[in-house]
Amino acid sequence: QSGAPAVIQDTFHRKNFKTNHVLGKGGFAVVYQVTDMYSNEIFACKLTPKSKLSKKKFFEKFTSEIKIHRQLSHQFIVGVNNVFKDSINYYMLMELCDSGTLSDIVKKRQAGLTEEEVQRVAYELCQAYQYLKEHSVVHRDMKSSNVFMTSVRCQDIDPSGAKRAIACKIGDFGLSVQLETTEEKHFTLCGTPNFLPPETIVSHVFRRLKINRECDANIDADCQELCKQLVARLTTASQGRVNYDKIETGHAYPSDMWSLGCIVYQLLFQRPPFEAANISQTYKKIVKGEYAMPKAREQLSESCINFIEQLLKVDPNDRMTVEQAMEHEWIANGRNVKLKYLPAEVMDPTFSSQWLEQNLPQFCKYRGKISTKIQQFREGKDEDVAMPQQVIQVQQSKVVPQIAHEQKENVDDVETYLKKKYTHFDYQTKTIRLPDPIKFPPVQPYLNIKPENINFDSIVRYRETLDEVDRQVVYNDYDLWCKYIKDQTPKALNDELIHVHQHVFTLSWIDFSNRYGFAYQLSNGCVGVLFNDMSIIVLSPNLKYVDYIDLIDYRNYTRNGVQIKEGKQQDVVPEKQQFMLRMRYEHAKEFMSEKKYKLVMYFKEYLEQRSIQPLTDERKDSSDNFISKYFDVLFNEECLVYSKSVEENQVLAAAKKREQMRLQLQKGGDVQLEPLPPCAVKMVECKIHQELVFALVENYVSGINQKYGGQRCAISVKMASEYLKQKMESLLLYPQVYVKRYTMYDNQGTLCILYNSKVFQVNFPDHIKVVIAHKTVTIINSKREVLIYPSTYLRTIAFEFDECRNKIAESRRLYEALKKGGKE
Repeated sequence: QSGAPAVIQDTFHRKNFKTNHVLGKGGFAVVYQVTDMYSNEIFACKLTPKSKLSKKKFFEKFTSEIKIHRQLSHQFIVGVNNVFKDSINYYMLMELCDSGTLSDIVKKRQAGLTEEEVQRVAYELCQAYQYLKEHSVVHRDMKSSNVFMTSVRCQDIDPSGAKRAIACKIGDFGLSVQLETTEEKHFTLCGTPNFLPPETIVSHVFRRLKINRECDANIDADCQELCKQLVARLTTASQGRVNYDKIETGHAYPSDMWSLGCIVYQLLFQRPPFEAANISQTYKKIVKGEYAMPKAREQLSESCINFIEQLLKVDPNDRMTVEQAMEHEWIANGRNVKLKYLPAEVMDPTFSSQWLEQNLPQFCKYRGKISTKIQQFREGKDEDVAMPQQVIQVQQSKVVPQIAHEQKENVDDVETYLKKKYTHFDYQTKTIRLPDPIKFPPVQPYLNIKPENINFDSIVRYRETLDEVDRQVVYNDYDLWCKYIKDQTPKALNDELIHVHQHVFTLSWIDFSNRYGFAYQLSNGCVGVLFNDMSIIVLSPNLKYVDYIDLIDYRNYTRNGVQIKEGKQQDVVPEKQQFMLRMRYEHAKEFMSEKKYKLVMYFKEYLEQRSIQPLTDERKDSSDNFISKYFDVLFNEECLVYSKSVEENQVLAAAKKREQMRLQLQKGGDVQLEPLPPCAVKMVECKIHQELVFALVENYVSGINQKYGGQRCAISVKMASEYLKQKMESLLLYPQVYVKRYTMYDNQGTLCILYNSKVFQVNFPDHIKVVIAHKTVTIINSKREVLIYPSTYLRTIAFEFDECRNKIAESRRLYEALKKGGKE
């Protein structure tokens, strides 16, 4: 354990980890197995000494790895739990993959893996690849030893959870890059020689020759000449091709696909395709695309061989993309993948296809050879088999058109989905059984499920079986309407749909109360700070407006338009009073001190960078975009205050312009919303132009409904509009959710938070979070899986969830203690 302390301390989160043993070593880092000394959870911890990062380029590489890896959250990618440091080392706490790597399996299986196993591995890796591409990430060091294996539950095979399977997880993002544009390329010669694509070698050579520098020591003159010949040949062959990327211009996404081809080959034949006596010879074989298929290929399907050949195309322009790989008939978006999961028995050297069908038939989606299934697939005679939920959750690709229509008729109904997804829950260090999910469905469990996986009509039918009280809590009209629109046109999701978060809790926080205050980021994207002087600042999710609560002296502001017009004096008293102001983000500096403004922006960046699972724009509440668009016309003039820098004539002109814009909007015309002088809204006591608000909401819903074919939706425009009207009215009249009180029990490591909405949250030291609201109870486990149940379930004895009831009872006890003496 040289270099690792016996106990690793995360002082920021008040956690201690016992160092167990070394799991692996790299160039700069050592990975240890560690145990959380409170919860007994086991993790992998990557330790990097600060002394190794003294050079700027090494430190930048290290920070880049952290930035990229911590934002990734996918079933087939190793998860990052936290990143922290002490005076000597940096630590990256990751989920522990307990079954070694693909490379370990290759070593144990002397005869190679079966086609069924390799097909399953390729399918899981392609799903992870799709996710990486969606996040503009190129791994650049894909190889079998960087694919980690971990045991998982297979509930649809064994509901008891006793039977385990193995899943792949891509790890080690030390060489990865995140592309800023689709055209971006890289030239660095990096990765593992046996898995390097030809464009990495060729672009390195041409880059070095261009600047008159020597090539890598393993790239000799013969290899350089081969690179020149390849470029000349491809240049001639590519004449007339549109959007052709020259091989010498660098590497990007296709490089990972080449590595996938090498991995598939290695799993089947026990060695990488371009392995040679030395690295120099390997590079030459790669540039020439020179590899042979062993005799063992005779046992494989033609589709499997073709899959490899399409990945090992020397020209990256001709190589399969990840989308094409998913649609290749060997995979067919999972349709032709024989194994539902990799059984744990794959670690056994004697494992075979025959043994699999005889002893573990439940792991197979169909019997017989893969080649037979593919032939049936070509002829349209194969039986459609529902994919297990573990796959449904991470399906990312475009479904092949001819498959999509067939799947529409055979997708899961809600009851089937609930039974697959909500029967077990990881709680502390064990897996517990949940109450009957059909009788007690969680809140909103289908919002992110794709239309090819779950039947929309069955959601509507199932919803009608719920009690009237639970119906709007479990799945309200507006969210259901959004689900339908999103299914019709996925592009509408990020571009135009307004997403309103119904259930908000603290995702990450930092306690700087010794100097400034308590900062936090909410699950809807808001960032807030409760300062030591009792003032509060809350930034809207998309940084459109700011809520500011403080002791404010109105003598620092001018009167509003009505007061000036009627000659009224300002209705203020000399003493400072607490008020709640809302202003556009760009006007925030006019209404608060520069110090507080800088602090809240610092905390925002700090929390977002340290977040274990950073919120993407798609996951944020987007209602502030709508409010910001019409900010200047929604509030009555009496509710406004202007910056002291604004002259009285400007105030009057702004009031007049504001009224003109309202009249145009009420007539339904297109209005050019012009920027007006800096002003703020007095929240809580404010009044809004309700009729205008409601008209804008109705126009928005009906416009989206018409544009994206929502006429056939079982949820009418009126039903969706009514719900959104209520939410918008509440968002306009009252401040955003903010932390009102909090306290930290240092001896326990328990954080208690009380929000202005009377919602209460407790973060327990065992990584369980409980959020108690008026109509719901939320439980979040250490894997950040979220369970939300209607509060009405707790009144029913049949709701057998003792763990939940016990945590709620403890939370309520802490809530009463906080009301009596928490930090405020």
